[in-house]
Amino acid sequence: MKFTQYFQVMRQRSDRAIIEIEWIKRAVEHPIKEIIQQDGRIRLDID
Repeated sequence: MKFTQYFQVMRQRSDRAIIEIEWIKRAVEHPIKEIIQQDGRIRLDID
């Protein structure tokens, strides 16, 4: 899976350390909701 530099920096934060790569893959492959944020980034939610 390919990641942006922004994503890789955010993954290094201590409050993001508990997020599993499998959860990220599931959200990307099967999102329930897609939100385009004000800065143009896309947020995919699974719940």
